[in-house]
Amino acid sequence: MNASTPTSPSLRAYLAVNVILTFAQDDPEYGTQDIFDIQLPVNRKETNAVEFLDSKLFKRIAQKCHQFGRDPRQLTKISTAANWSVFAAKTGQRTLPDLGHTCKWYFGVGRDDLDSWEESLMHRYEFGVDVDMSWLKQFRARVQQTQAAVIADNANSTENATI
Repeated sequence: MNASTPTSPSLRAYLAVNVILTFAQDDPEYGTQDIFDIQLPVNRKETNAVEFLDSKLFKRIAQKCHQFGRDPRQLTKISTAANWSVFAAKTGQRTLPDLGHTCKWYFGVGRDDLDSWEESLMHRYEFGVDVDMSWLKQFRARVQQTQAAVIADNANSTENATI
C-alpha cells in the first residue's frame, strides 16, 4: 500500500497535482509554458478544498516560478489536474471540481472576468500584475458583435427563403 492510498486515517495522503503555468513572455527554451507535478499533503482535518489549495498550492507555485527563472508577474494562467478522490476520501469534503470550479486560474491587468480568488492571488503573489490583458475585453466584444451579425444574417436569410 502506498502513502497516497487513503484507506487508513493514520497513513499520509497526498494530492498529486499536475500544474501547467502559462506566461505572457516566451522563454527561448521552454516557450510560454512550464509543466510540473507537485504532491500536496492532505490532512483529514482540512476544512474545504478551496482553503486547502489556497494555503498549500499557490505559495509553491510562486516558488516554482522563481525556480524556473520565470517572473510570476508575467503569469497569465494556472491549469491543474489532480487526483481529487484522495482529498475526498481523506477529508470527507467536497472536491474543487465538485464545487463547480474548473481548477484553472487566470490573471492579468484589465481583465473584467476575474473572480475574487484570482484577484486575491494577484494581490498576494503578484501573479499577472505586469500583463496587460485589456485586449481580451475588446476581443470578446468583437466576437459578440460577429456572432450577433451572423445570427441576424441567418434570421434574414431564413426570412427571405420563406417568402
